[in-house]
This record gives sequence, structure tokens and C-alpha cells, in this order.
Amino acid sequence: MANDSQQVFGDYAPSPDPRYITSPLSGLVRLGTTATHAAGCSSTFCTDYSKTDVVKALQGADVVFVCLGTVIVYIIYIIYIICTICIICIIYIICIIYIIYIICIIYIIYIICIIYIICIICIIYIIYIICTICIICIIYIICIICIICIICTIYIICTICIICIIYIICIICIIYIICIIYIIYITCIIYIIYTIYIICIIYIISIIYIIYISCIIYIILIICIIYIICIICIICTICAIYIIYIICIICIIYIICIICAIYIIYIICIIYIIYTICIICIIYIICIICAIYIIYIICIICIIYIIYIICIIYIISDKPVVLLLINGGPLNIGWATANPRVVAILECFYPAQAAGDAILSSLANLGVGSVPAARLPFTWPSRDSQIPPMVNYSMAGRTYWYFDGEPAFPYGYGLSYTTFRYADFTCDITVMAGEGLWCSVIVYNTGPYDADEVSQAYMSWHNTSLPVPRIQLVGFTRTFIASGRSAVYEFTLDPKKMAVWTDNDGWAVLPGAMNIYVGGQQPNQRTSVGSNVEQRQFQIIGTKILGKY
Repeated sequence: MANDSQQVFGDYAPSPDPRYITSPLSGLVRLGTTATHAAGCSSTFCTDYSKTDVVKALQGADVVFVCLGTVIVYIIYIIYIICTICIICIIYIICIIYIIYIICIIYIIYIICIIYIICIICIIYIIYIICTICIICIIYIICIICIICIICTIYIICTICIICIIYIICIICIIYIICIIYIIYITCIIYIIYTIYIICIIYIISIIYIIYISCIIYIILIICIIYIICIICIICTICAIYIIYIICIICIIYIICIICAIYIIYIICIIYIIYTICIICIIYIICIICAIYIIYIICIICIIYIIYIICIIYIISDKPVVLLLINGGPLNIGWATANPRVVAILECFYPAQAAGDAILSSLANLGVGSVPAARLPFTWPSRDSQIPPMVNYSMAGRTYWYFDGEPAFPYGYGLSYTTFRYADFTCDITVMAGEGLWCSVIVYNTGPYDADEVSQAYMSWHNTSLPVPRIQLVGFTRTFIASGRSAVYEFTLDPKKMAVWTDNDGWAVLPGAMNIYVGGQQPNQRTSVGSNVEQRQFQIIGTKILGKY
């Protein structure tokens, strides 16, 4: 429906009455209130698509409307969306479970590490305590042994001193007696005897001194032997204590290894149990996904079955077919465009609650603004080989700017119940770089109906060494023209539309020849809308740097 406040490139249904919302099929139902419906079908919903009932429903019909997107398709599409959402939710749940599983494993490993570190610290502490006690005991034993050795040495020295004192006393007594005897003898014996006596005394004293020295050496020897024996005993005691200490450490380490092995086996068992539970959950969720996928396949089968019914309509019925497309993007409808029995194709996109009324107005031409005038807002490829791969981010082959080949329906394509003719297209022959180009054209409604016309202006570069679009839309307008009347379309081409991109200066208007086209469609397209396209050429004088924007 025409609406001046709406986008001029499409047709729109009127705003619904705010008191109620109409059914999407309400307008279509009014197309034939006396039509015979198949068994099990009401005006808005069908539950039986049997071949026999469909054939009966076609009897007496003037035109067959095939709607790719009826209530059943909507329901199946909703089921498909629900299944997709369920699959996404289940995948999300699986991811959450897997993340929880990973977190549990990490947490368990963390706990194991903490326990292991605590065990190591406790073992080190216990070993430290044991070593400290052993060292204290060894030091205590060494101190006791040293004290005993010192006491024994003192005792031996005291004994030796007493012996020496007794020995000296004896010597003194002997000397005294000898002196007494000597004195007496002096009085009795001559000088020679005195001399011999002196020699004997010296000899005796030497013998006593030698005996004294021998006793001292003997006592020292005895002390050294006792000291060496004590040292050997201490070393043996220390070695025995160290060997006992090493044996205790080995036993403790062995016990700790056994405990750690048991604990690790326990943790492995816990992890295995958790892993098994997770696997069971994943298997269960996979089963649910399989069930949902089966539902999804059933929905696809239902869609295929509906298409099969459409094919039955198409094959058995000899009536003209009007194809209503309810979709969001290009479809492969080559089977429809190639068959003359499909007399009309109406692109409805995704309509709202007043879709039926809008379709009724367009098909039945009910009043002013009902004649279709919308234009296609994208290029409709004729086959999938014309679509570049998704992994290729180049603009080559994309949009009408760089599209190669012949599309099924070009950008800006749209039919009308009436016809238009463009004439008297004039524009400036030359324009200075950076200035606008004035253009004017007269549009005639040469058909039997009052209608809107979408006039489109395109531009192309005549010769340029820089990469530019094949063709570019530079302006359009939507104008209501009564039958047999005309309207003037004037516009000024913005200098930014003439600019090309340069690496150094950004956008720039360069000198050269340009082509400009005005009509109800793209120039030189094979799939034509029935109106002509006017063409002119102009020259750009000079250069204008517009910069980067």
C-alpha cells in the first residue's frame, strides 16, 4: 500500500484498527467467500491435505493461490524455532555440565594438591621434630660420655698424684735414712767409702727418677687408651643412632607412600564415578537431542508433504497459479518463473497481522494506492553458484554494484498493473568537480490505472583505472501519477555520489566521462519491468578532494 510517510521503496499495509487485531488470512478469505474448502479445512486452518479433497476443492475455482508460508508452515516454522532453541539450550546445558565437570576435576585436583602439600608439610614437620629429638638425645649422650671421661681423667690424675706423693714421701724417707746412715757412716768410714756412697746415692736417685718417668708415661698411655676407647664408643653410639634414624625415616616414607597411594586410588575412584555420571548425563542429553532431531525431521517431512500437495495442485489443476512468497531472502523459484501457468508472484516477506488485507488490496486493486509499486531491495540470484563463498570477504560478485551474471530478479525490480514511459531527460553536459549535477525527466502513466511509480537514477563511470562499482543508485523517488497524466522528476546529483576512493586522499571527484540513467529499473537488465530507461553522458571538469569521511 502506498504511504508517503513510509519508505518509498516498498508497499505497506494500512495500520490495523487498535480495537482488534485481524487474522493474517482475513483478507484472503474475502477473495472467495463462496469457495469450496477441502474436508477438514476452515477459513483459517486446515487439518487434512489429502489429494482427493484438494482436487475437489479446486473444482470451480478461477485462480489457485499457492502460499508458501500458510498457517501450517507457520506452525511448523514455530516448531522448528522451538526445536532449534531446545537444541541450543541443551547444547548450553551440556556446556554448563562440562564446565562444571571441568571445575569439579580442577577443584578435586586442587584439593588433592592442598592435601598433598599439607601431608608433605606434616611429614617434614614430624621428621624435623624426630631429627631434633634425636640430635638432642645424641648431644645429651655425648655430654654424658664427655662428663664421664672428664671424671675418669680427673680420677686417674688424682690417683697418679697420690701415688707420686707417696712415692716422693718414700724417697724422702729413704733419703733421710740414707742421710742418717751416711752421717753415721761418715764418722766411721773413710773418704773413699763416702765417695762410693755418694755414687750409690746418685745411682739410686737416677733409678727412682727413671721409675718416676716410666710411671708418668704409663699413666699417660693409660689415659690415651681410655680416651680413644671413649671416642670409639661415642662414634659407635652416634652411628647406631643415625642408622636407627635412617630406618625410622624410611619406614615413615614407606607408610606415607602407602597412605598417598590409597588416597590417590580413592580420588581416582571418585573421579571415575563423577566421569561416569557425566557420561550418563551426556548420553541422556544426546538421546533428548536425537528425539528433538527426529521431531525436526518430522517437521521437515511435513513441509515436504505440503510442498507435495502444492505440486499436486500444480500438476492436476489447469488453473492459473498466483504464488505468494512469505520469506526473508531469495529462494530458488526457478520452477515457478519458468512455467507459464504461474501468472503472478507476490513477494510478501514477513507480513504482520494485516497481511491478508494488504494482499487482498494488492491482488484485487481495491481503491487508490492498491496498485503494486514496490521495488526489490536486493539482488535475487538465479542459482546458488552466483553467490560467493561465505569465507570470501571480497566484494567481488556481491550486491548489484559488483554482481556478475544475469540474476533472476535484479535490484530495484518491481511490476505494476499499469505502464510508464520516461521522456525528455535533460541534464548538464559538464559539471565542475565538487558541484552538483542538475537533471530533469518527465514520467508518463500510459496504462489504465492510477498508480505510484518509483523512479530510479543510476550512474556509472565511463573510463577509470580505479576500482568502482559496475553501476550505482544515486537517487530515487516515489510519485503518484493518475492514468494518462505525467509528472516531472527533478533532482541534483550530490558530488559525493561522483567520488571515487583513493588511497592517499580519500574520496575524490576526478575528471572524466560519466553515464547517468533514469527509469523505473536498472539499465540494460534482461528481466524488464516494461518501462524504458533514459540515458545521458556528462563530463566532470577538474579535480576535487573531498577527504576521508
